[in-house]
Amino acid sequence: MDKLITLLLISIFLLNTTTGYSQKKGKESKLTVDSFSFSDPSDNNQHKYFTLSYGISKNLFAEIHGYYDNVYITIDVFRVPIRAKKYLSDKFYFFSGFEAEYHIKKDTSEIFATLYKFINGVGYEVNSNFSMEVKQDYNLNTITDPQFINFTGGPNLFKLKAKYKF
Repeated sequence: MDKLITLLLISIFLLNTTTGYSQKKGKESKLTVDSFSFSDPSDNNQHKYFTLSYGISKNLFAEIHGYYDNVYITIDVFRVPIRAKKYLSDKFYFFSGFEAEYHIKKDTSEIFATLYKFINGVGYEVNSNFSMEVKQDYNLNTITDPQFINFTGGPNLFKLKAKYKF
């Protein structure tokens, strides 16, 4: 429970921040934080996202992401992908890493199930405001509770993601 509270406090701080840290004026930062959140007041659904990225070299980055959704009736979902991202050109990159997906009961705030996944993919940044990714999730385990059959799926999942900043 203490780990969950710590994780949620860090997420709350990061989810409302977009900033870069640098020691010298005019020097590009190696560490960047990006986030957004939105809610639907008609049904209290919330979606939150953050990215913490550290530049290891000019074209290699270590990233931690956090995704929080409370759109399900009895559970909240918090996903934490940790990945390395390598740029092959100015706009084209590939990434690989590990993801943990926590399923949290709304009534008790208890983590009752965790999915573990290997993730791989490629991405292309069309411009500074628009990017696309193709991602493969390889599930290492499944949730066996029949109440949550929607979360089991097969061992592989392919996703197409487009991101537009405005």
